[in-house]
Amino acid sequence: MNCKNCEQTVEGNYCSNCGQSIHTDRFTFKHLIEHLLHGFYHVEHGAIKTVKDLALHPGPSLRAFLAGKRVGWYNPFTFILVTGGISAFILAKIHWQSFLVDLGVFGSHDIDQKKWANSISHFSLRLLLSIPLYAIITRILYWKSEYNISEHLVVNTYLRGQMNVLMILGLPIDLLLQGTAFLLPFKFIFLALSVMYMGWAINGVFGHRHTIWRVVKGLLCAIIALAAEMFILNWLAQR
Repeated sequence: MNCKNCEQTVEGNYCSNCGQSIHTDRFTFKHLIEHLLHGFYHVEHGAIKTVKDLALHPGPSLRAFLAGKRVGWYNPFTFILVTGGISAFILAKIHWQSFLVDLGVFGSHDIDQKKWANSISHFSLRLLLSIPLYAIITRILYWKSEYNISEHLVVNTYLRGQMNVLMILGLPIDLLLQGTAFLLPFKFIFLALSVMYMGWAINGVFGHRHTIWRVVKGLLCAIIALAAEMFILNWLAQR
């Protein structure tokens, strides 16, 4: 048997060349639960590699991950919980307000501030609960994809975590622009870049080729997922 990570011949349960287990079958619900528990109780190395690969070539990297090349990757659930925890700390300090409130879709008086503050303090859980929504949307729009629902959950966990990394990087600028006329344009630009990244990444994983139609489909998927998440969260935080 050959190692799926480095292609070397393996004798036993682990590759003598890279150390990866030979048990890297497709993700099932059982595997998903195991990864979830592992994410809560263990912290692994590989955060820098994970962020770098997801930033530079998310599609090929995630397809390789699903195919078995998993050495050096941060656990997906650890990844989103850690990034969510960092965000929760920062957002609570700057009293972050919903983008839909900034746009006037929801009035500030319509939002229960205690509910909103609670959702910020539990930002990691909020992110984790949004993943099934993303996975259902990508599964429906890419129904011909070879990946099962558990694999869609894994992919979207990584991508949503990476989106959170981008948000963390943008928060200092958000803080500097507080109270200025530049804040809203910055949020528009940031949201547009987020949609473009998400659409590019989704198409890279499930669409494989970057044709015009596939790129549009990826962007449409990203817009639907992000809009649904924001509307649901704001609706739940209403008085």
